[in-house]
Amino acid sequence: MFKTKDFLGNRTAIEIQYCKLPTNTSIKKKVSVSKIKSQLEDSLYVIWENASSFLDIYSDIFTNGIYNNLSTGNIDPFGINYYSNEEVKNIIKRLNELKPKCYLVLLKWLESNTFNGIYILGI
Repeated sequence: MFKTKDFLGNRTAIEIQYCKLPTNTSIKKKVSVSKIKSQLEDSLYVIWENASSFLDIYSDIFTNGIYNNLSTGNIDPFGINYYSNEEVKNIIKRLNELKPKCYLVLLKWLESNTFNGIYILGI
């Protein structure tokens, strides 16, 4: 389910990426379209053909994402979803408890996070 950029090719995909903005960056800037670069080498990708399965499995794990309009909720597959490092800890905890399909790749990627949270970037 989770692929690297090399596998992606020209496919449409949801991107899961590290937030590399400085820690003191305001939340408004963190979710600003102009501050986020897409298709990074160290991101994970869920190709569109797997998006429905991803959302079915992981929407209850990725909760409290902050959207571009600063509201919060489960994964928005068509927008920006930001998760702070504190929320990433909660996501890791839920992954370890629930052990959903394909979670080990995602878990390893999340545990190697040395940045300022993560994004899920929708289509």
